[in-house]
Amino acid sequence: MKFTEVITRDTTSNWKCVIWKDSVTILGTGKSVKVIAKINGYEFQATFLPTGGMHMLPLNAKVIKAINHDIGDTVEIDFTTI
Repeated sequence: MKFTEVITRDTTSNWKCVIWKDSVTILGTGKSVKVIAKINGYEFQATFLPTGGMHMLPLNAKVIKAINHDIGDTVEIDFTTI
């Protein structure tokens, strides 16, 4: 699956992340979902975390550096659930 969103900062955790607004409809759940994600060719394992009827995909410093993008940048996320 693929979607495009802007990297932002979660106001609760202060983590850099991508908020996916349509996630519950597409994933069929409001619970955590483990994935293998790819951004700009960089593949990593992560977990979509539920937040306010949506999901966020946390992006740690290693991912941010590897994808060469940061807050405010639009990225395409390609992922498969595991």
